[in-house]
Amino acid sequence: LAPDRGGLPSPSHSADLAPSCSGPLGGPPRGGADGPGWNGPAIAGAVWHSPELLLQSPGLLKAYARRLVSLLSRSDKWRAHLPALLGHPRNLAVALSFDTSRYDRLDYLVSTRRDRLISYKAALTMPDSEFLEMYPAYKAWWAERGR
Repeated sequence: LAPDRGGLPSPSHSADLAPSCSGPLGGPPRGGADGPGWNGPAIAGAVWHSPELLLQSPGLLKAYARRLVSLLSRSDKWRAHLPALLGHPRNLAVALSFDTSRYDRLDYLVSTRRDRLISYKAALTMPDSEFLEMYPAYKAWWAERGR
């Protein structure tokens, strides 16, 4: 038996959610239209795995999604993993559940060309103390940008 999802449809019924989920995230990622885009079924699957995403405003969820895709697209290493992320609702749900400070890490790593040294998953999930130990220049880098 499938686990109870509090009345949410299963991913096989994600088309039921497509009209309400496709609008907030818009079209394909900026990295190109040749890969999977931010579509209703992908978001519906993410919401099915992480219903708390519904607590975010559509505009905020859209901003998080676009920023995440933009950051991953800026890295040759991370861009290769973007189709897999978009194709796995549970992983997409996790990636969309982080606060902006975790996306700031990705920005730092891509901007300083350190993205080749660490996976985006590790950068997102690593405890703050561990990340700062590995990248001690991170705080100063953000301070220079007025953050």
